[in-house]
Amino acid sequence: MGVLDCKKHGMTGFIDVCSHIDEDLKNGIYPKMNSFPILDTKICNYCYKILELDKLESMNLKDVLNLPQNQIDKIEAIIGKKYDLIPDRNQHCIICVEEIKKKNEK
Repeated sequence: MGVLDCKKHGMTGFIDVCSHIDEDLKNGIYPKMNSFPILDTKICNYCYKILELDKLESMNLKDVLNLPQNQIDKIEAIIGKKYDLIPDRNQHCIICVEEIKKKNEK
């Protein structure tokens, strides 16, 4: 996991999100989030659907790493292309995201 320098919490972990989730979080809304397979980037329902990630959702890193290298290379290429299509990814402090989530649960 990477680290970012949050203005409120200092150096902390972060989540990588699509532009739609980014916008909701910036507005104090905790949206439904889907995980991009293997990379765990958080994406909205719209991005999940247009990227056809349901076809990859059963994959996990442990299983992929046990495949022959030529299959790993193919999967890596597919995931890389789809990842690059996520619109305007941005990062958010994990502590800030948890705070937004708690506020939205009230």
